Amino acid sequence: MTKVEEIIQSFLHRVNGKEFSCLEFLNLFTDFGKKFNEGDFVHQIAENIKKDDLANKNLAAKSYSHENGFAKLVIWENENSMFRLRLHFWDGSNKINSNIHNHRFNFTSFILKGAIKNFTWILDDKGDNFSYYHYLPRLENGTYKMHKIGNAKLRISEETILTEGDVYYLSHETLHTSENWSENLVTLFIEDRSVLGKYAKVYTNRYTNDDDFIINSPPLEMQDYIKTLERISSCLQTNYTSKNNCSGT
Repeated sequence: MTKVEEIIQSFLHRVNGKEFSCLEFLNLFTDFGKKFNEGDFVHQIAENIKKDDLANKNLAAKSYSHENGFAKLVIWENENSMFRLRLHFWDGSNKINSNIHNHRFNFTSFILKGAIKNFTWILDDKGDNFSYYHYLPRLENGTYKMHKIGNAKLRISEETILTEGDVYYLSHETLHTSENWSENLVTLFIEDRSVLGKYAKVYTNRYTNDDDFIINSPPLEMQDYIKTLERISSCLQTNYTSKNNCSGT
């Protein structure tokens, strides 16, 4: 077992099947995030995957360029665990505005590199008008369905800027958007799939479709998956001053 596998399994062993307060889990994930980066484990993951073609295929098949402007890389998944680990990477040249959305699960995110600005949104009759969709889970062929529900008005209720070493939690009910506030942004993201909804909610004016439609998000080719991991590894830093943020609870 490699060092990166040891720290991942050690962390998951501590949290699987156990109950924690938001603050307790944030502290655990902060410690994990620091260890993860200080050991340059992203580089180790890339090297491990080069040696394991099956692992590469399985993880790369669930990784893709997200339409909200970042590369989404699944780096750890186990059918016996209710958690899944991802890396998110925003290239400084990509300034796509995010759709307003929630997630099917609760999640915690640790900022490995750069700065992110998070916006929390709420329904409000005096807010801006958006089209409202249900975003159905992505299929193995790399497509997902957007089911038109109607229209809704929303406004921003909170804005938060987080930088390297910060950690935050959002519940599956929280509507939010995120913006890259740095040249490059890397986050370590953990899904808590103990609560898993059938769909996510999306509010946007990006699409002109009045009916249901399909979006194509093809999986990363193996060489692109490894290349993105190597890019992330090259830009990470290890100096942190951490703080906790339980927004969205």
